[in-house]
Amino acid sequence: MTLLHPSDAWGLMQDIARGIARREAAVQVTVVRDVYGRGWICTEGEVRSAVELEDDIARLEGTDGMHAYVSTPAWRRFETLPDVVQGIIRDGRSPNGGAASNLWVVERLLSNGVWLHPHEAPAFNSRVVSFYSFKGGVGRSTAAAISALVLARQGFSVLLLDLDLEAPGAETFFELSAEALPSVGMVDFLLEWSLTNGAFQPDFTEYLAAVPDPDVRANGGGLFVAPAGQLDDLYLEKLGRLNTSLVSRPRTGHGPIAGFISGVEAWRRFDFVLIDCRTGLTDLGGFAVNGLSNLDVLLFRPAESGRRYLDVVLREMTRLAQTSDDAEALARSFLVVYSMAEVPPRRPDAERFIAELRDSTRASVWTHVFERFADGYVYPADTAEDSQLEPVPHDFVLLPYNRDFARSTLASDMVSGGGGGPYSRLVDRILSTKLCAQPDSAEPEGARDPSRSRALEEMESIVAKPAGEDEFADLEDLTEKFLPRESYRALFDAGTFLLLGRKGAGKSALFQALRHPEYAQHLAVHFGLDASDIGATRFGTGFDGEIGRRFERQLSRVESFNSAAHSGFWEILIASQVAKLEGDQPRLAALEATEIVGDGEPGELGEAAFEYLEATSARLSAKGERIVLAFDNLDTGLPREVRPALLSALVGYWQRNLRARPGLGCKIFLRTDLWRREVSVEDKSKLRDGIDRTDISWDGIDIYRLVLKRLMGIAAVETELRRNGLWYASFDSADATLGVIPPRDEAWTRGSIETITGSTMGSGASGHKRGYVYTWLQSHLSDASGALHPRFALLAFSEAAKVQGTVPERGPLLAPKSFVRSLRGEVSTVAVDDLAAEYPEWKVDGDASVWIPRRFAELERVWPIPAGRLEAMLKKLRFDKSRIADLIDRMVEAGLLDRREGKGGVTYQIPDIYLFGLELTRRG
Repeated sequence: MTLLHPSDAWGLMQDIARGIARREAAVQVTVVRDVYGRGWICTEGEVRSAVELEDDIARLEGTDGMHAYVSTPAWRRFETLPDVVQGIIRDGRSPNGGAASNLWVVERLLSNGVWLHPHEAPAFNSRVVSFYSFKGGVGRSTAAAISALVLARQGFSVLLLDLDLEAPGAETFFELSAEALPSVGMVDFLLEWSLTNGAFQPDFTEYLAAVPDPDVRANGGGLFVAPAGQLDDLYLEKLGRLNTSLVSRPRTGHGPIAGFISGVEAWRRFDFVLIDCRTGLTDLGGFAVNGLSNLDVLLFRPAESGRRYLDVVLREMTRLAQTSDDAEALARSFLVVYSMAEVPPRRPDAERFIAELRDSTRASVWTHVFERFADGYVYPADTAEDSQLEPVPHDFVLLPYNRDFARSTLASDMVSGGGGGPYSRLVDRILSTKLCAQPDSAEPEGARDPSRSRALEEMESIVAKPAGEDEFADLEDLTEKFLPRESYRALFDAGTFLLLGRKGAGKSALFQALRHPEYAQHLAVHFGLDASDIGATRFGTGFDGEIGRRFERQLSRVESFNSAAHSGFWEILIASQVAKLEGDQPRLAALEATEIVGDGEPGELGEAAFEYLEATSARLSAKGERIVLAFDNLDTGLPREVRPALLSALVGYWQRNLRARPGLGCKIFLRTDLWRREVSVEDKSKLRDGIDRTDISWDGIDIYRLVLKRLMGIAAVETELRRNGLWYASFDSADATLGVIPPRDEAWTRGSIETITGSTMGSGASGHKRGYVYTWLQSHLSDASGALHPRFALLAFSEAAKVQGTVPERGPLLAPKSFVRSLRGEVSTVAVDDLAAEYPEWKVDGDASVWIPRRFAELERVWPIPAGRLEAMLKKLRFDKSRIADLIDRMVEAGLLDRREGKGGVTYQIPDIYLFGLELTRRG
């Protein structure tokens, strides 16, 4: 018995079907092959040459060796087939290799269907980038990890997802403790999804690890890793039970990977999801690059063998794009990267190496992707460079081989060790070209009064008082002044109950936003959350300055109480606030007894509060409702001597009860230094950053976005932005409750600020620039730790408008010298007053009227000063010698002192934001 090889048999069937399609132009011809490779030809429509077609089928059936590859009958009319078979053909067929437009194929596969069958990609809030390589050992995982870190350090929120299940390890690129790593991973999730037929709805935070990188946090970004799973004794058993072909099989929805990303996005909005894919023509790898991603980063070695694999991948990956209309989008959809490249050291040799590589890449991309679009698509020139206006798919990124990478597996070491440059360029290409956002066109019509005469007066009013507690008194304030930032999504995450921030980070502003139900509802919808879930949540006050004053006498007695009484105090107070929200007046009256805690014990009142909260939580949870209490002003509302005990009791209370009482929740707004120094709870290290707690910090872009949020309501500012093409049409249709939300785009933000302020601080005598306003403001408004405070930035613009007095007829509205005067005047004075209010404990022993930093000018006006000189100054002020080192550390931590180590030893400097307000000056 003879038998043809599969390629020969299928080729013959293809040739016969192609001839039929060419002859019968009005008939849809489909080759259908089952999972064993047996095929038949289906025609849809009236066949005019039935005799010739029957001859073709006879040749197909009679060819020697074809018997195993032909089903009986070998020709079937579509109209005579059962409905279910008609559905399979119509849903599953795809154009047959770019031949005649009426020739189709249906491939019924056991696996790898995603490489063949077109299907709609799921929609996510984040941009999904898959890192794929045909072969291993090309640095794919390294590129994905470093790119994730670089993006996060630029202020983006990033999730790195490990789909390389057979060779996992994405988490090993980051310095994560054993406690920080989740006990389950993607292999667990995929198995759980399979066992429940997709009905599994877990706590998605259980699969994530937050990466605690200081540069990420400083720039307002976030970095999370979803590992493949723990490589324990059961990993292989779990992996062996996964049918990964189900991930990509057609007509089964988007599958578990898309479900995982959607589930994670419901918890936290990510800017980017980076996927470390499996190598080769696998189901998981194919699903990522053909059905999940906005961009596929394809990595190869630059050697000849690697370039052959490029041909294979492009041929299989791009078959889903069918028309010339798809060509430009297709050009943006993948990025060729040659990694571990050993570029010749001599420049002529290096240029020749890169030119040859570019030529071969262009040939592959043209032949396997764009040649079929030749009639309707203008392919870029050989020498063209990838850009936002013209995507050039053969313009690759080169990642040179770096021997230093062998010294460490940590992405942070690879970046800081000088190897991050090529990866930064890779990230830049992803952001600036492949995933670039096209801005809405400017709309000059309909502008309001363009008069500049009232511009300065209106700018003065963008901030009345610098303290967040005094703003946002009503919904109008929030609409005009509050900036919805992606990091605020944690406000609505049930698991995040600690919101930490330095002084002036805007914690009180967030507290106020939660007290306005309508605004909170719109804010949640803006983050893409379910409006019904938010509508079922009531936000109330757990503690604020007013409550602190009401219980001032009782709080002063807490110092002598035991820990049970501290916890009892909060339980009774929480119960009273819940009763107030519930309108339970009898319960409220009982709980607001004169002695909320008597004789150091919660007593019967505490037991009643416990029972009430247990019952209320169960009742609310059963109805799908929730009460969330917000705690603010804890630094000033709690007496200093009892604050550590009460803060620890409050955090410990919710640490124990947050999950146990699903109908009740909390948001604790707390200064970062108090969290570090004064809060002491059991298993403090298990309160995970990014999951149980989050930090509120600001980078330069968001500081300026906040300023622009308020300035964009001024007619003259809007006119200038429109004139410079910076006013997007979307601003005119902004949400009426949230108001205009400036985009988080560095180019737009800088352009908008420079439209108002000008670009440079001025010109020197020789014409050189004296610094850029955009960076000058960030530098001079930062404290010693580099932290930016939104209240001081707002005040800087308000005061600059005030001191300037008049606005020029044309050009920028504010002069750079106005900012210099505002900083050296009111801005620095207010910053010092604010610091004194936040840290009243910096007093001379026995003299509560003397706040130590205000005495610096009497002893040393010119800074920086040596460490020994600072210690001598504190001794002269009669400060306790044993506490001097601790006081200096606290001032460094608070951002007042900048500790610098040099050849001459340690010196201390005071940043400009405080320097002038303390009546000091500096060298230089």
